[in-house]
Amino acid sequence: QLDGVARALCQRRMRAVYSHLTSGVRTRHNAGLTLLAAIAGRNAALAWEVFRAFDFSLKELPVLATPRGAVGDKNKKSKSSSSKRVLTSNATSNATSNVDDISLPSRHVFVAFALALLESGDKTL
Repeated sequence: QLDGVARALCQRRMRAVYSHLTSGVRTRHNAGLTLLAAIAGRNAALAWEVFRAFDFSLKELPVLATPRGAVGDKNKKSKSSSSKRVLTSNATSNATSNVDDISLPSRHVFVAFALALLESGDKTL
């Protein structure tokens, strides 16, 4: 049943996911990417459905993949990079604990989505 809901989301409701990804709001970005990662992580058939249905040419994807603060001036960049290192080390050390994906930077959730596609085991992806 859950696989059927996931398949229906991929086939009929991708426009709603795209609206989250193009919204400009980090929490909505993370919600859409987390949903896609969860669907792709269930099994190889659903990972293929996500891969087939997802538009990888969205202009917002490069923005989601860039680190936070990479678009600012030099002072902002150096300040955010030190705090980012702390966040990254905490996120990797607590990989098995319950981390709220919505509170993570969008880049982390984007990477989790890409890894969910790759971990499906399907060599054609």
